[in-house]
Amino acid sequence: MQVETILAEVNTIAYPKEDENHIETVLKGTTETYPTVQVHLATRSNEVMEAAKKYKNIDVVKVDDAKLGKGWNTLISKVSTPYVLVARDVFHFTWLTQLERQIRVVSQVPNVGVAGGAYRNLSGHWNAGCVQTTLKNYALEYQEGYYHSKNECMFCDYLQGPFVTKTNLLKLDESLTNEVVFEDWFLRVVEDGNLIMSCPDAMYFTKDYSSYSKRIDKNVWTPLAKKWSLIGCYCLTGSSIRSLVRRLVSNAMPITIYCQFVVWKSTQMYCLFSGILLIRTILASS
Repeated sequence: MQVETILAEVNTIAYPKEDENHIETVLKGTTETYPTVQVHLATRSNEVMEAAKKYKNIDVVKVDDAKLGKGWNTLISKVSTPYVLVARDVFHFTWLTQLERQIRVVSQVPNVGVAGGAYRNLSGHWNAGCVQTTLKNYALEYQEGYYHSKNECMFCDYLQGPFVTKTNLLKLDESLTNEVVFEDWFLRVVEDGNLIMSCPDAMYFTKDYSSYSKRIDKNVWTPLAKKWSLIGCYCLTGSSIRSLVRRLVSNAMPITIYCQFVVWKSTQMYCLFSGILLIRTILASS
């Protein structure tokens, strides 16, 4: 199989101390499911390094830097195969991952550079993990769902779970905060003309350690906003709009740009609520 796996980030950041037992569970599941696949693991934990010695094809890298981007890039530099599995935040690994399926998508579907799967968390909740992004008028919007599909896989702009990608595409920006390094990477992948797909018949078991801070702390988004010249970042769920970050870098933006952004958002909200009122009027008259 032409794939190498990266199975863990910098553990003291991505995995709390009490969750380090998941690492050995993942290593055990990987070596049993794919005994010939090489695993690269970055950790700051001596205990994890000792545990990894019990399994074959496990290359452990001891890292001291707390930056996830740097830890991932260290692992990426060791990969020699054309495709790599980025198994971020996994706590279990089984045959349901279906690496072969995702490799076929990346290698055979034209212009596809990334393929992932659905994921399930510790409480058993399932998510397809397919997200659409819109980068327009200095605002970045995320909306779960998909518009098009092929071969029972969905076209996406961002994947919330682990994924297989072409090794030559994988390079993270080490200057960004840990929470948004992959948000930036997916934006660059799409900007370069690559397609992204999610195949829900492939299943990962993950625990997102950064989702809480991304929801409540706007400061984690600030470096990304400055890099992409953003004023706002929004998460759309159904018909509701929740602002994640407002006026992130407005002080650094010309007033004409900020006014353009405000007009665009106001028009967007007007159209949304006008559409709702129109639907209500039609229903009331029918």
